Amino acid sequence: MVVPDPARPDPADPGRARTARQIRLHRGRIFGITFLAPLIVWLANLGLVPWLTLTAVQALVFALAAMPLPRLIALPGWPLYTAAWWVVVEAVRGRAPLGGFPWGRLAFGQADAPYASWATVGGGPALSFAVAFLGSLLAYGLRAWRGGCRQVSAAVCLGAVALITTPLALPGPGTSGTSAVVAVSGWSRCRNHLALATDAAGAKALGRSLIKGEALTRVRDNARLALFRDRWQADLLRHEFPGVRLDHLIAAHD
Repeated sequence: MVVPDPARPDPADPGRARTARQIRLHRGRIFGITFLAPLIVWLANLGLVPWLTLTAVQALVFALAAMPLPRLIALPGWPLYTAAWWVVVEAVRGRAPLGGFPWGRLAFGQADAPYASWATVGGGPALSFAVAFLGSLLAYGLRAWRGGCRQVSAAVCLGAVALITTPLALPGPGTSGTSAVVAVSGWSRCRNHLALATDAAGAKALGRSLIKGEALTRVRDNARLALFRDRWQADLLRHEFPGVRLDHLIAAHD
């Protein structure tokens, strides 16, 4: 006897379909709470209300993101699709609601990983995709092993090894020039809330900007950091000076 999975309803049964959607929402919400509540517990220093409110809002994003997962997992080669979907969810969380909250991106925790050089290919999104793809591959290989598909499981293991070792052959940051590391301290005491990496030309443009006083440049160890109050002012500067280099940082710390 085959017991139906409530997360994969019979399309002819509207009641079961509604139950499956509720289950996915509930699972996504639980994941969001258990993932983010410990991650942003520092917000409790400002009070329980900001911490719990932001956790609840972000958990809702994860709940909605869980809705298409059964359809994605039903596709051939689903590890690719689930990894891409995770990157899309990170992009949404970084932009909405209220300007976004990108804490918890997979790329932020991979600075010392052997495959961190994937960031040189496509920045944080590429590294997040690689990490999510690796996790999905391992789950796919485990399911294949349990199902008796030893050849599929072996191929998945080879793919995981290639995913980890390929970045070792990629040029690391700074191999074709000079590089610098910027550390931002006391960010909460500053009026500016957006940091973008720039160069000498960008610093000169900031000096000519009509919104100087809002767009600042700080130089330390040959690294230039452009500081803005919000994204709108950064976009305004890009529009005014199209050639200015303003690169997103992979990670920022308070």
